[in-house]
Amino acid sequence: MSRESKAERLSRLADEIGYALGRGEFPENTIREFRFLWKTTPDQEKDGLSYTLQDIEKMIKDMRCEIAIQAGAGKLKCIPVDHISGTDQELNNA
Repeated sequence: MSRESKAERLSRLADEIGYALGRGEFPENTIREFRFLWKTTPDQEKDGLSYTLQDIEKMIKDMRCEIAIQAGAGKLKCIPVDHISGTDQELNNA
């Protein structure tokens, strides 16, 4: 069994988050792990990743948009504000 790359792990976590949101859940632990991996630079990881910071930032933005959409549709009971920051926080107020 081969080791899952960081980019693959981030992609899988993003999928898990999307599925959970679709069920009306807020996967706080999965999001916490996603954010931790995202903040770990390739130099710290030392596994020769080929993704760019822009790719990861887009994944985060897409995740935040999905959270905002689900919240706006009344499918989430609560959203911890610390998961949404900067200009993306405006989406939470829609």
